[in-house]
Amino acid sequence: MASIHVDQCDLEIHGRSIYADVSLRLTPSQPTVVIGPSGAGKTSLLRSIMGLAPVTRGRIMVNDTTIESLSAADRAATFAWLPQQPSVLHGMTVVDYLLGARYRFREPRSASRNRIMESLALCDVSALATRSVRNLSGGELQRVLLAGCFAQESQWLLLDEPANHLDPGLARSLMAMVADRHRSGLGLLVVTHHLDMLGPLQRMTGVPVRVIGIRSGQVELDSCGDRDLATELSALYDFPMRSIMVDDYFHYVPEHA
Repeated sequence: MASIHVDQCDLEIHGRSIYADVSLRLTPSQPTVVIGPSGAGKTSLLRSIMGLAPVTRGRIMVNDTTIESLSAADRAATFAWLPQQPSVLHGMTVVDYLLGARYRFREPRSASRNRIMESLALCDVSALATRSVRNLSGGELQRVLLAGCFAQESQWLLLDEPANHLDPGLARSLMAMVADRHRSGLGLLVVTHHLDMLGPLQRMTGVPVRVIGIRSGQVELDSCGDRDLATELSALYDFPMRSIMVDDYFHYVPEHA
């Protein structure tokens, strides 16, 4: 399985620093959650890891290969991405839209459709297969796109605010599906504002979650979710947080809530 090495990386866009001097080693065996205030550089870091926002200094490696050296097919084999704000502007059916997730496979169209249907069933959205993607609700689209990520059969799953548009029950169901895939060997890197995701994700994966906190483009927290992070989170968000124990896992709430 592919490991990811972010080596002393900076990213500038139009002369503005997005993040600076970021160094991380990510392994697929440990689920990793990236948190931090809005505008801290979390999504940009995710995009850089995939090669969509090339760094202005440093390098990003997948095993021993720079991300720039990977072909499009190799990147698709490495990363499946669920973006924060997906944009769908056409009226293709769900199945036809998701066929793109299988483009790197040399297989008959019927085989690709069968794999797509299996992934839709896994995400409990088989009934949407013939619907127009453009007519899906936000929550339906989120689960359909997750099915596409599973159908891509990549080594890593990169999720940017995966609970967007989902009610609490669907968000928990999505986490359970993702955790199940992680237990099967899929690397997991999640950007989120939902601190209540940390405890359940750790329980579902059975592995201590790595928590990386970014503030103003700098990594200010890199720790393990099985310890009390209330003090570190208070500093990261510049707002007092306290921890409570629920089902033997830490959960975090504003101090004065």
